[in-house]
Amino acid sequence: SSLGGAEGLAGSLAFKDPRHDLMGYRCLVEQPPGSVGGEGSGPSAHAALRYTLGVPEGDREMPTGKAIPLEFNVDALNGISYTKGCYMG
Repeated sequence: SSLGGAEGLAGSLAFKDPRHDLMGYRCLVEQPPGSVGGEGSGPSAHAALRYTLGVPEGDREMPTGKAIPLEFNVDALNGISYTKGCYMG
């Protein structure tokens, strides 16, 4: 679900991260990196939280052609639908 514009940040969009309840909200903002958020925010804090929760992201962590999505819990992270015909092979 989307929150529309995050309060006080014009041109922003925030939505609940569907991968894990503890991942919170993902925010897209038109601000320079590091100008939004406080202590404990930013790319390194986000990566640390993902690692703690076992949430992989991108080709560096799940190499194309070498990784099987189920090995990375993609099904448990709402990345695979067994009801709409996702190919798992």
